[in-house]
Amino acid sequence: MIFLSPHAGLNVHIRDPQYFTDPASGFREVERPSLVADFLDPSCVASGVDDQGNAWNDVRGGSFDTDEAAGRLGWTDEEKLYAEAKLLSLARNPKEPITLWEPAPLVAPWKTYDSMANYLEIASLAEKLDCVGDALAYEQATKNRDGVVRALSEKLSEKAAEEALTAA
Repeated sequence: MIFLSPHAGLNVHIRDPQYFTDPASGFREVERPSLVADFLDPSCVASGVDDQGNAWNDVRGGSFDTDEAAGRLGWTDEEKLYAEAKLLSLARNPKEPITLWEPAPLVAPWKTYDSMANYLEIASLAEKLDCVGDALAYEQATKNRDGVVRALSEKLSEKAAEEALTAA
C-alpha cells in the first residue's frame, strides 16, 4: 500500500520498541525495534529555472510504500500488516495528514474491448485505432490472455520496426 502526506518528511510512529533487561547485568537491549512510517519519498516534485537562470525544486508532500519499507527495514509480514492497519486507520480520520493512494481505474482502450474474444480482431482493431500499446497494457493488467498478448506484442514489434526503417 502507498500512503501520501502533504508534509514531506513526516514520521508516523507505529509501534514502540520493546526492551529486554538482563537481570544479572542490568544491560538493556532492544528486543523488538520500533516501527516508523517515514514519508521521505517526495509525492509531488516540481522543478524549473527562474528568470535569473537558477534551478529550483519544490517538494510538496511525501509518500510511504509499505512494500518498499518492509523490504528496506526487514519487517516481518505481521509487522507490515500492523503498519498498514495503523496507517489505514489514520487515513480514515479526516484530521490526519495521511491518505491512501489508489491508482486510477483501468479504462479499456475502446468501448467494446472487453466483449471481444478473437485475439486477431483485437490486435487488428488496436492497430487501426493506433492504440496497440494501450491495448497491450490493458490486456496484461486485466485478462492477460496469451493469444491476445502475443498478437498485440507482434503488432507493437512490427510498428517499431517500421518506425526504425522510416527514421533511417
